[in-house]
Amino acid sequence: MLMSAIKFVVIPLISLGMGLVAYSKISTREVGGIQYKTAPIEVRTLRQTISATGTLEPKGIVDVGAQVNGRVIEFGTDPISGAPIDYCSRVTKGMLLAKIDPAVYEVEVEIARAQAKRAEALVVQAEAQLAEAEAQLHRNVSELAQQKARLRRFEKDWQRVSRLTKVKASSEAERDAAQSDLESTSAGVAVSEAAIAQAKSRVDLQKAALLAAKAECENATAVLQRAETTLSYCSIVSPIDGTVIDRRVNQGQTVASSLSTPSLFLIASDLRDLEIWVSVNEADIGLIKPGLPVQFTVDSLPTEQFYGSVKQVRLNASMSQNVVTYTVVVSVENPAEVLIPYLTANVEFIIDERPSALCVPNAALLFSPSNKTASQSTTESQQSVWVFDPEPADTRAIREIVVNVGARDSRYTEIRSPKLREGLQVITGETGQEPERGFSNPFVPKLGTKEEK
Repeated sequence: MLMSAIKFVVIPLISLGMGLVAYSKISTREVGGIQYKTAPIEVRTLRQTISATGTLEPKGIVDVGAQVNGRVIEFGTDPISGAPIDYCSRVTKGMLLAKIDPAVYEVEVEIARAQAKRAEALVVQAEAQLAEAEAQLHRNVSELAQQKARLRRFEKDWQRVSRLTKVKASSEAERDAAQSDLESTSAGVAVSEAAIAQAKSRVDLQKAALLAAKAECENATAVLQRAETTLSYCSIVSPIDGTVIDRRVNQGQTVASSLSTPSLFLIASDLRDLEIWVSVNEADIGLIKPGLPVQFTVDSLPTEQFYGSVKQVRLNASMSQNVVTYTVVVSVENPAEVLIPYLTANVEFIIDERPSALCVPNAALLFSPSNKTASQSTTESQQSVWVFDPEPADTRAIREIVVNVGARDSRYTEIRSPKLREGLQVITGETGQEPERGFSNPFVPKLGTKEEK
């Protein structure tokens, strides 16, 4: 309320003062019964600017959210004040911002750890069973070799007994015994070969079981890592060094991460380096290039002037009520941190600056005498001003001078002509056809008498 009252009084007074200064340079002169308003030619610094408004934005901003569900049980500690993390707290990368109740997730970690240990035990068991199957296979191979050796010996015995039996040197009983040993040993070889095939099948089966146990162990290990990672998400840490702009959760509040991640903190990386996002009309955007100097003010510090430069001209336009605007990003250094995010900035892009330009009021270039009969021809870069002839007072008249025009602002235009110099009076208007009303400021209340009926 107080600030509004101050603005209501100060702004009209400042405007009144500026108007009085401008009015003090205006004079009048009569020629041929016509009163002409005049103003002096001045040497001044002339700036051609484009005005726009924008918003101060942090250069780097991170929205910190939660990846798990639960109740916020505590906040981290502000390293400067020792109080819980809050608005404007300075944080560093990895610092604890808040903690979500980890009880459920700790149980899940214990379950996953037990399953991982069980899977590791199954791997050890499968390895032992595979080793046993391979040992059995080796025993069966050895038995087969023994059976084959016995078979070769019994074959020789049977052949020898058969020859002796033919010459009556051996009995039939001996021949039958040799044949029985041969057939028995042959059957033993077949059994050994079948045992080897069965042992090989068991080895293959145990190898598959071992692979399955190892895969299960890897799966259980991955589940444990996921559970531990989920548990770590209960500790919300800062991803960058910066300042907390917004805290969007309270202690004891339950957060739920479903389709969208809930936002807990908004952190700006460095408030000493800000940006202004300025909306510029399409008619002016062609004059704005990266590196262009910028000056601006903010309403919270009306007497301070700040500076920056154009960083980027974004090509993504927006339309509102058939007005097309482009976003221009202005880089601003804020070493003292007097500027804070989201202030409205009144921006002026400095398109051109002439430090010692010979200038006339814009009204002088728009003036044309009411009794003019003809004008000198001009080009696009030329215009005319009117001055008084340096003749004796009784024959004094006005004359037209063609000048080359340069940069201009809202009040003055740069001119170039060898016929003009600083201090020379140029005509800005006529007052002879209607009474002079004097200086009028739209910000000052008009006080006067009421018309009598």
